[in-house]
Amino acid sequence: MATWAVALLWASVIGIVVSLAGIVLIYATLHETRAMTVATREIGESQTRAWVLFDGAGSGPVMNTEVLGVPVENGFNVRISFKNFGQSPAFLVAERADFILTEYDAPMPHFEASVRPIKPEMILAQGARANTDPFILNDNDSERIRRYEVAIAARVEIHYYTVFDQRDRSNPSILVITGWFRYGQRGRSGPLHFEKTGPQNRDR
Repeated sequence: MATWAVALLWASVIGIVVSLAGIVLIYATLHETRAMTVATREIGESQTRAWVLFDGAGSGPVMNTEVLGVPVENGFNVRISFKNFGQSPAFLVAERADFILTEYDAPMPHFEASVRPIKPEMILAQGARANTDPFILNDNDSERIRRYEVAIAARVEIHYYTVFDQRDRSNPSILVITGWFRYGQRGRSGPLHFEKTGPQNRDR
């Protein structure tokens, strides 16, 4: 009888150990499955997300026009381009482009980090490209540019949402571009070349 009781006791102990091991194994399996699911979702989102990136800068002559009522006969204009290199549309795209005329070798000035819309709820389709509004210099400032006295500091901030952001519009993706337009460098396109200095920042 005592032997039978001992056998039952050991059987119970073994059963408890096996049950606990099973619970631990199930928990570990669920944890691994969840991690794999999260990783798969993140990979899927990264492959199909909209990615708005810097796509170059342009400049050109401005002739026979007016800026704030002042005639411009031999000026410059500059602009920055951006493009959706991702695999889905970018929604509610808004940008602010600030251009500041500074001394040629001055440090990058402070820009206010604000944003204004290009168009209400503009959509940048997959592969689509857009330009900032051009910054036009009058004849006097353009002549100072040609004499290497001044340069143009630029900062562009772009806010946009991807298809995965539609439910939470408090957290847009953000791209920031900073750099300098300077005159007369060889091997550069346009009368003013652009040197990008700031990273392409995104919140994710």
